[in-house]
Amino acid sequence: MTTKIEDKGDHYLLNGAKLWISNSPECQVAVVWAKNEQGRIKGVIVERGMEGFTTPEIHNKWSLRASTTGEPGV
Repeated sequence: MTTKIEDKGDHYLLNGAKLWISNSPECQVAVVWAKNEQGRIKGVIVERGMEGFTTPEIHNKWSLRASTTGEPGV
């Protein structure tokens, strides 16, 4: 797991990305799993429109055309 979460006091800082997430370009909310400074895994709800949250669509997928697939990143 490479996505990291840092507690900044009044907010959290997420940093990472994940490939091949079905329907991510259409999502309005996402649950992002990330490791904190102590190595513990935390789940964070992220809403579309939050600063830095992107879900670009992956094109030219060959056989994976049944749904939109993306690469969410924070």
